[in-house]
Amino acid sequence: MHALSDLPDDVLVEIVVRLPAHSIARCRAVCRAWRSAISHATFDMALARRPAAVATVTADRLGFEFHTDYAYALEGTTPTLVSRTRVVFDLFLRWRRRPPCPLEVRLISDSRSSIVTTVRGSWDGVLCIERGVWKWKPRPLRYHVEQYLLWNPVTKACATVCPPADRGKIIGAYAHPTTRAFHLVHGSGEVVNDHLMAPTTFLIGRVGDDMAWREIPLEEASPTDDARPSKIFISSNRNARCVGLRGNLHWLALSGSGTLRILAFDTSSQDRFRQIEAPELGRGPADLTKVRLGTRSGSKLCIFSVAPSMSSMDVWVLDGYCATVRRSSWRRKERISFVSSWTFNAATEVEVEVVEGVGEGEEIFLHFETWIGVYNIRCKTWRRVMEVPGLITLGSHVSLVMHRESALQHEVSFGDASRAVSWRVDSDGTHRYNVA
Repeated sequence: MHALSDLPDDVLVEIVVRLPAHSIARCRAVCRAWRSAISHATFDMALARRPAAVATVTADRLGFEFHTDYAYALEGTTPTLVSRTRVVFDLFLRWRRRPPCPLEVRLISDSRSSIVTTVRGSWDGVLCIERGVWKWKPRPLRYHVEQYLLWNPVTKACATVCPPADRGKIIGAYAHPTTRAFHLVHGSGEVVNDHLMAPTTFLIGRVGDDMAWREIPLEEASPTDDARPSKIFISSNRNARCVGLRGNLHWLALSGSGTLRILAFDTSSQDRFRQIEAPELGRGPADLTKVRLGTRSGSKLCIFSVAPSMSSMDVWVLDGYCATVRRSSWRRKERISFVSSWTFNAATEVEVEVVEGVGEGEEIFLHFETWIGVYNIRCKTWRRVMEVPGLITLGSHVSLVMHRESALQHEVSFGDASRAVSWRVDSDGTHRYNVA
């Protein structure tokens, strides 16, 4: 044991970072020196450089039931009607010999309304799960977000956060590059339609420690670039998530004149949102529903653009990435043809994620309405990998996310917003966690 504790920190990090994520968490119990090295922010940054995995996150509403606190049962308390929802996290770890068993978290709510549970995204090892209800009063009918659940599947750290405003959405999140404290990005403003919003306010909030939100300004575009620089649109569709690259978050956006842009936010300085040029793919709000943002191997920012015929998808790559420079150089790297027998609504319901495999090479995962397909860039071939419940399935929602694992403990990520969870292992190996 003394020989293990005498290993230099840099050597220890190089060894442990190669282990499966669930084994890394156990390494904290080896000795104090190991626990200190693994808990440091530099280790988590090294872990984040590993190839990302693709996961499905399934939210199922299990229904309502009566719940009685046993400690007060003898006092004649009335059972409370609660709703239960389960969220199942299942990784596509194809470069490992044996994929891990799915993880499941069960959520309990005393709301008498039907809770709608959806996945906003996965950022720096943390899943962001939205919990909301449809309210009938006051008229008209509107959707209200009650809380966001933050969950790290590796460390089992969990936190719940209330939204800062009655309207708007969490549009991104990140762990601060230095402190590794988890932050949320919230956007609110004019709702144009079901898939488009014109945010007028951006808020950043650090999770925990009496979470306070502060407004971040949007950098004005040059008057020579746009006729209406102050107006900008982003997608409110859950399938068009922000992308992290080189310490920055990125969103696809439309300027007031209909020009495609990329919003970039530096997570180190946390001072403002900047705009980067995007390739000329078309004009008008409808075009934003046909493009997705992603990353390719070699730290390349890319855009996936579905053709109007829905028969192919262009892949555009940004050369010479620099988030502080407005001008940019884009090139179309390739055109990917869809299988002719596939029918889908590529305009709104497609999720696109890219992973860098080991033996298979780089692959693009696409989540259509009822199934997930994979395109191998090296072999230029498609295959189906999974059938999933469609959006019409009552009470069920399946989302595809690119997930980078994090071994940070809850006190670093979430501070005093951390929630206690109970857990058990089912007969099929599924690890089940309960959050009240």
